[in-house]
Amino acid sequence: MLSPHLLIRFASVGEHLSFSSAAAALGIDQATLSRQIRQMEIYLGFPLFERSTRSVALTVKGLALLPVAQEVAAAHAKAGRVVASMQHENSSVLRVGTNPYVYWSPQMRDLLKEFTDKSRGARVQTVSGTSNRQLARLHAGSLDIALIADATLPEDVEAFPIMTVKPNLLLPRGHALARRRSLSLQDLTGLSVAIASTGRDKADFARIYGPFFAHGAQAVPVSEGGAAVVYYAATDKMAMISLRSIDTAPHEGFVRREVTDAPEVNFLLARLAKPRARTLAHRFWQLAVRTARLSG
Repeated sequence: MLSPHLLIRFASVGEHLSFSSAAAALGIDQATLSRQIRQMEIYLGFPLFERSTRSVALTVKGLALLPVAQEVAAAHAKAGRVVASMQHENSSVLRVGTNPYVYWSPQMRDLLKEFTDKSRGARVQTVSGTSNRQLARLHAGSLDIALIADATLPEDVEAFPIMTVKPNLLLPRGHALARRRSLSLQDLTGLSVAIASTGRDKADFARIYGPFFAHGAQAVPVSEGGAAVVYYAATDKMAMISLRSIDTAPHEGFVRREVTDAPEVNFLLARLAKPRARTLAHRFWQLAVRTARLSG
């Protein structure tokens, strides 16, 4: 019998017409997804997709099966949300999705502390992940609130801006560009910039850092992760892009320089629309809205 999970994964590929995008939306590895769709096609005895090096298209039988698979996916998602809501309705745990690009955010840290101080017995559970991953978790019912980079949101998600950051540069002392008090994006052509690996979900990376590399800066990925970026930047005399305030002290051996025309990035607090009232998540949302209005 055909597994509902395979139908759900087929529906995602059929909607995105991209294995990489579908894998990111599902939160699984692309190779795993491709292998499972192949196994599904073998089980069915006919192909669902026509694949080429540049595109993915549904076959006639794939087109016929897609609406049924979408119904299964929608029912599964709805059941997951209902069950999660029922399980979590009286919970004392607030589940918050944070964003790895602003994990240090004083706004979120202060907001969460104020909430726990005011909510006796409440605990906050945080999960790090990029925006697409956190939106998927909201829809799956495994998160109450998510911090995401500004983007076009699904109709069933509501959000408001909670912080705005402007990327700037950290340059090794002695670097030619470090002699200048400020820079423009045009000045960065050929500049080597150490970055953490972008992972499977590149949407946040492109949204935040894309303008730097569109103007000729050269990305040098560090496979060991974010903690190793500073080490390699210092050793190889490379720059780093920072989202911390221009007034924040830089790492030892570096200077911080403003990039005057770097676009600002808004980060939003998001939740599923029409939540249940009188829940822990709803009280947190109200506090966050009030705090944002006062700070704005």
